Amino acid sequence: MRRRSAAVIYGVLLALRVLLAAQPAYIHPDEFLQMPEIAAGDLLSLDVMRTWEFVTAQPIRSILPIYVFSGPPLLLLRLLRDYIGIPLSATNLFMATRGFTALLSLLVDYNVYCALRRSNKGAAGLRPTMFLLASSYCLCVFHTRSFANTYASVVLAICFNLLSDIEARKTDKVSWSRYKTIVMLGGLLAFGCFVHISFAMFALPIGITAILLIGFSDTPWLILGGLCTATLAITSDYLYYGKPVLTILNNLRYNSSTSNLALHGTHPRYLHLLVSMPTLFGPLLFLAIGQLWTTIKNRRNQTHTSLLGRCAAASVFCGLGFLSLAPHQEPRFMVPALSPLAIASWRWHRVAPRYFWWLWAIFNLILAIAYGVVHQAGVLPTTIHISKTSVFPSPICHPIQQPSPDVFCKQQQQQKDALESTTNWTEANVTTNVFFYASFPMPRHLLTQPKLRTTDHGFSRVRVTDLVMMSDIEVRNKLDAQPLVQCSSISDNLSLVFTQTGNSFYERSLLAVPATADLSRIKPSGSLTLIPVFTYSPHVNFDHIAELLQNPISRSSFYLYLMCQR
Repeated sequence: MRRRSAAVIYGVLLALRVLLAAQPAYIHPDEFLQMPEIAAGDLLSLDVMRTWEFVTAQPIRSILPIYVFSGPPLLLLRLLRDYIGIPLSATNLFMATRGFTALLSLLVDYNVYCALRRSNKGAAGLRPTMFLLASSYCLCVFHTRSFANTYASVVLAICFNLLSDIEARKTDKVSWSRYKTIVMLGGLLAFGCFVHISFAMFALPIGITAILLIGFSDTPWLILGGLCTATLAITSDYLYYGKPVLTILNNLRYNSSTSNLALHGTHPRYLHLLVSMPTLFGPLLFLAIGQLWTTIKNRRNQTHTSLLGRCAAASVFCGLGFLSLAPHQEPRFMVPALSPLAIASWRWHRVAPRYFWWLWAIFNLILAIAYGVVHQAGVLPTTIHISKTSVFPSPICHPIQQPSPDVFCKQQQQQKDALESTTNWTEANVTTNVFFYASFPMPRHLLTQPKLRTTDHGFSRVRVTDLVMMSDIEVRNKLDAQPLVQCSSISDNLSLVFTQTGNSFYERSLLAVPATADLSRIKPSGSLTLIPVFTYSPHVNFDHIAELLQNPISRSSFYLYLMCQR
């Protein structure tokens, strides 16, 4: 294949990655809760949801990786807001986080390429491996989402590159660049453990291989790098949490308890081997298994296998083996296995039969659409819609008609409203109650809602309630107790109708729900009516795939309803 053709193909694959990163598909709540949600609350002073991992007496998440990976795009938005005047919006916040993560995913491509080219001097035929990586939905979808596992995967790929550099310099005993690489590797190995505890299981062979390469005399340089990073992370956590805390040990202690993991769901020990790995890597996994079998049969002839390749294979086995010991297993935990799997099997990519590439293309196309385009795809657009229509300063309200307590509300625009009649328009405190049912939770930071202060008044805010863990009776009682506007008060502008709940206090209630949900189970008896104000399609929830298959067209949508009474 000519170089120009290869560049065009690779460019198209990168464009597809960017396109998938911009899609609102939502893989798992931890995509937001473990990284950008916390950073947005700290750096942008937004109202966010802090999960138990950060507010427990023994926090298990280190703040350093959060600021490293989620901080730069948020700080850029802050600078644009404070010094240039570009307002902070839900769309900008979403795209900045996704875009930065997609940019970091390129480090996987780059470091795998450098590691293979360096450790296999004169080796040709790396293009199939780079095409395979760039076309992997695991890289295009999971690695463009802000999971801690994603960032751990990026750090792991960099570690393999540094290891290959050390291997190439193993005869260069006195070299400051070699010592620098060793220190960097030690620092990244420690940093990755603070990013996600599972990183240590994939990185263990890298640390052992590095010690074998550099010898015990230079091992202190490796330890020095690790100690420097660990000291920085521990100090950051001390300053952040206001007390001495070892988050990595708390995390290990928590995840070592079967009763704790049972709270998140228990799975059979073979789930990673039989489900997670095939789901993430598909034909690549089976190609690697075929190579392993051939290598075992021809174990006497191992001269063609580099030390880096053997280390990469050990990394996959260690990660899979140790993570399979835990009763709680999710496919994203195995995301870091992508780069070692590609490194360990790269020689077979160029000799893979044509049907392998057809299977690879079909597999990744289907999974990219499933997880990168349609999965829970209505939640984020709904959140952005609510942010645009329900979060704004200085609301003023106008009564609709007497004796109805309902009002129209809007944001006061000083220059424009000064020229208009202000008769019957009054400043108010406006609240939108949003209830999410049978879906992933709304990422609170995407509401771009400032933290509530006791001195705040005259502001339109959103109050979010997740109904997922409630029984049907509890949901009905919750909805039945909400303030409702009169259906007769609703005109064409559905988003601005509120009902009075106190002196200068007004509220409305919205219900966000997928089309697969059975509303008859939760809808209170009486005069409650649901009027759709926003719809997004396609939206697919794989937990309710049976309901979706009953009518795929009508049930692949996500609705936001205004609750009113007749």
